[in-house]
Amino acid sequence: MVNSSTLADSLDSRQAVLMWEILQRKWTIHILCELIKGPVRLSQLRRKIPAASKKALTASLRTLQNGNLICRRDLSSNVLYVEYELSGSAYDLTVALVNLLVQFESISRQQVLPSSCLEMRKRLRELTPA
Repeated sequence: MVNSSTLADSLDSRQAVLMWEILQRKWTIHILCELIKGPVRLSQLRRKIPAASKKALTASLRTLQNGNLICRRDLSSNVLYVEYELSGSAYDLTVALVNLLVQFESISRQQVLPSSCLEMRKRLRELTPA
C-alpha cells in the first residue's frame, strides 16, 4: 500500500490536472489501447478507430506526444513512414489505467447505473485490448 503522505508530497497537482485533461480527450483512451499492443502508424489507427477523423487522430497524437505519453518515430527514407508508440514510462501506467477501467466496468455492471455510466461501460468494453 502506498503511503499517502509520500504520494501527496510527490504529486504535483498541475501535472495531475494536465494528465487528466489529456486523458479526457475524445480519442485518447482508444489510441492508448491500440498502442498497448505495439507501435502503430496513423493509417493503422484510422482503420482501428474508423469513427475518428484523420484530423482528430492527428491532434490527439500530438497532444499525447507533447504530454510525453507517446513517442513519434520517423522511419522515413524516400517515403513518409512514421510510427507512434507508448513512451517507456507511460506503458506501465497505461496498462494499469486500462486494467482499472475494466475492473470499474466489471464492478459497475452489478449495480443500477445512470445512462451516462451505462454508455461509459459500453465504451470500456469496446476499448478493452484483446
